[in-house]
Amino acid sequence: MKLFHIFKDCLLLPQKDAMLRLNRLQMKNTFLYYFVLLLILIIPLELTVLQKNTTGPNDFYITQVLILYPFFMIFYALIGISLLTFLTVLMGKALKRKLKFQLLWKMIAFTLTKPILVFVFAYIMLGNQIIVNVIVMLLTFISILRLILAYPKKKL
Repeated sequence: MKLFHIFKDCLLLPQKDAMLRLNRLQMKNTFLYYFVLLLILIIPLELTVLQKNTTGPNDFYITQVLILYPFFMIFYALIGISLLTFLTVLMGKALKRKLKFQLLWKMIAFTLTKPILVFVFAYIMLGNQIIVNVIVMLLTFISILRLILAYPKKKL
């Protein structure tokens, strides 16, 4: 039930009340929520990879897709969030906002909910199209910019 409340608050971002509730969450809840979100992302991709396997059932290939692929996706997602957070901190400094890396890491993980869901639905409906990737990147950039602008400016 807690994951549903987190999901609801993620969809309400960058509203102040939702940001406050998400900031109060423990980091373990953040990781649990993001792993569930990545699972939602990985399942359609894995099904596509397994369906394209024309060589027949190869146990090593299936093991590789079902076990190694999700681990690499989680690893790359954690690195991606960290890099995105670093760039967001730089953008926040340029916009003169009060931002901390630790706080932003958590908020970026929550902000990526909408772009990931848009990508999953578009991937299921349209497949892997460049326009889908461009739209998801734009949505990610706009979401992060709105998140940065929701924080107060530094006092001089």
